Amino acid sequence: LFAKPHFRTMSPGDRLVVTGPLGGPLAALTAWLAGGTPSPEARARFVRPAPRHAAARFLEANRARAMIDISDGLTSDLGHLLVASGVGARVDVERIPVLPVARAAAEAAGEAAWRFAARSGEEYELLAAIPEDVSDDDLARAPVPLMVIGTIEAEPGLRATERGEAVTLPAGYDHFR
Repeated sequence: LFAKPHFRTMSPGDRLVVTGPLGGPLAALTAWLAGGTPSPEARARFVRPAPRHAAARFLEANRARAMIDISDGLTSDLGHLLVASGVGARVDVERIPVLPVARAAAEAAGEAAWRFAARSGEEYELLAAIPEDVSDDDLARAPVPLMVIGTIEAEPGLRATERGEAVTLPAGYDHFR
């Protein structure tokens, strides 16, 4: 009676893309918790994230195999996708896009900018896995800049590197902790 739903899973070789720079909401929160006032850009990223409907449609049209908004931090939300597909990923942390105000907040806190951005939540930027045959020229036609931050691998788990050396991505928010 019912048609079997079509479910696409991520495959080794797929590229991981993000629709925009991260870290603005955490920069705003950090300022507020310190008793200060966040920059207008950080505050706006926290209270009025940009809708990514056009980017979602573009990614779907370019055969995105999986997609999620980054609301609990990059590590947590990527982890959900990996578990659902039974695969792993490698993230090149230098490629994580960082909002300039977040970079400044990270520097003030003595933290690596990529780490600060990766642990920021309430981003609502999209994280997607796209087939490796989607070219850079195809990605350049997206309605927002898409940044490739890593690749899907067959071995389960999340691995990250910085300049070729293994690093640990910060845990994101866990609703069940």
